[in-house]
Amino acid sequence: MSQGSNNGGGSSSSAGGGSKTIVVRARGTTGQEQIRLRVNNTTVQTWTLSTNMQNYTATTNLSGGSVVEFFNDGGNRDVQVDYISVNGNIRQSEHQTYNTGVYQNGQCGGGNGYSEWMHCNGAIGYGNL
Repeated sequence: MSQGSNNGGGSSSSAGGGSKTIVVRARGTTGQEQIRLRVNNTTVQTWTLSTNMQNYTATTNLSGGSVVEFFNDGGNRDVQVDYISVNGNIRQSEHQTYNTGVYQNGQCGGGNGYSEWMHCNGAIGYGNL
């Protein structure tokens, strides 16, 4: 993996470039967590998270549904995504109803979303770009 523009830590790989700048503000609990930004089922960027809340930046010209996906759960790994920003428009994670990675009601994705946390492999959905 190559170093990307993530304003401080973690490794990164990317695909595409374009007109939308997306900032994902996130952290992991162990520093081994990996997330990817997907737009319209296409991976735009993949990051390994720091244990400190940081901004991870990607650009794309894709449009469609957007998710931040946590995909290497195990051990004590958990991910906290504060928000994503699309060209400066902030979408708070705790305001999203789609979260298949949060542990609620005794199971992964077992609630109504509305959480910054992903305790299991899954994704938080942020709507169309």
